Amino acid sequence: MNDFQKGAGDTASPPRNSGPLGRILVVEDDSFIRMWIAGVLAGMGHHVD
Repeated sequence: MNDFQKGAGDTASPPRNSGPLGRILVVEDDSFIRMWIAGVLAGMGHHVD
């Protein structure tokens, strides 16, 4: 258990949004996810503007 936690800490990667370009990519990813969710809801009979 302790070895696993230690390994997880050692392999921790730096934040993805560590710069302007990173922030833009994160925003684009979030927008894509929102559009995908809206599409799924629309497919289920819900209308999303």
